Amino acid sequence: YKSAAIYSEGTVVNDTGGGICQVVTTLYNAAVKANMQITERRNHSFLPTYSDPGYDATVVYGSQDFKFKNTRNYPIKIVSDVSGGYCTVSIYGLKTENEPEISIETNIIKTMPKKSRGGSTGYVVDSFRVEKINGQVISREKIARDTYSAH
Repeated sequence: YKSAAIYSEGTVVNDTGGGICQVVTTLYNAAVKANMQITERRNHSFLPTYSDPGYDATVVYGSQDFKFKNTRNYPIKIVSDVSGGYCTVSIYGLKTENEPEISIETNIIKTMPKKSRGGSTGYVVDSFRVEKINGQVISREKIARDTYSAH
């Protein structure tokens, strides 16, 4: 682990392990799009610079985790890479007949103005797992309501 920016008690500080949330955020998005069942996920208290509202996931050693369950009828393979400042996560498995295309959509419920110069806007946002077949929406399920504090 390297020292990097983390959120701690309402402020941004440098600490060991900073940056792991960007990997977890990427894994979260891949897991939703691969139709995995998300069993544990929390958003950041402030919106991270690498994510739009409703698309992030955070972990804190010993208190907050990210977990998902493979509910498909076959095993999956997870491949991740960090290179050139970018993180990618791919989830591989067998595609079934008439399998929907899955995406995440968000709806911003409330916006809160920055509290200081250089601070960040706060949000309340609902996230949805959207399933489509041949471009037609077949289901839209709310998966979270996240709140990001302004600072």
